[in-house]
Amino acid sequence: MPISFLGGGGAEIAIELDRPGGPYYPGEVIHAAITLASEKETKISGFHAGLLAWELSISEDSDGQTSRRKTVDEMVAGETLIDEMALAAGFRGTYQVDLQIPGDAFPAYASSSIRSGWLVKATVDRGFKKDVTAEVELPLVVPPPGEHAQPGEVGEASHPDTADMRLWLPSLEWVEGETIEGQLLIRPRKSFDAGEVRVHLQRQEKVHVPRYKSSSTDWIDRVVLAGKTRFQPGQEVDLPFSFPIPVMGCPTRRTESTTVVYTLQAALSRRLRKDYTVGTEIWLYNGRRPG
Repeated sequence: MPISFLGGGGAEIAIELDRPGGPYYPGEVIHAAITLASEKETKISGFHAGLLAWELSISEDSDGQTSRRKTVDEMVAGETLIDEMALAAGFRGTYQVDLQIPGDAFPAYASSSIRSGWLVKATVDRGFKKDVTAEVELPLVVPPPGEHAQPGEVGEASHPDTADMRLWLPSLEWVEGETIEGQLLIRPRKSFDAGEVRVHLQRQEKVHVPRYKSSSTDWIDRVVLAGKTRFQPGQEVDLPFSFPIPVMGCPTRRTESTTVVYTLQAALSRRLRKDYTVGTEIWLYNGRRPG
């Protein structure tokens, strides 16, 4: 239970959630008990509680200097628990607070470039003195919505006249820690050699804030399906693959200031020539609803 202190022995704030270990889901109501206690008489301008959404973009310049900028810092739900008053010595009050999580709440995120999360926060406003706060991280899970959960063949081949390629997937929605099981479908139209057949997962992070714009692409992992292979026209080559998704704390996201997109891509590598590829966007989430 987080506690903040007002001065030396002045007052303290404590926050307790109805489900301390979570999980909570978008659209749910958080039931929190927030306690304010004062050992001695303390004058305050107000006591407030709310649900705070925060997002931080992190960048490094050419000199290696790191800068951090809050791109989201918004109280999305809140209540005033006490107006201006003088707390008597020995004061203690516990307040039940209901806070609505937005239905479109973004998931927590933690990479070297973007960080975000949700806090239940209580603040004692002391007028011209420094505010004192207590806060607790909200364990929010944003599950797959089911909008892209249909099985089927997906992706557009880069060189369909030579190698028509598709990916067969049972769904385009996945959760960190799950294993993607699918097939790479190759229909050669001409004869050619490939040095390697592989599937890999790629993440692209973008921060699109004026003066803080950045973009980075990372290969998360790759699976080699075959070594050197000769392909002939008329073949039907179906290569099954099993691709574990690591738990990274970096699910798909789209906010006004940041975008994170995952692409599952297959490639037929060709020495000193362009690879033949096929890829599709997949949506990655940080958990599923029970059942």
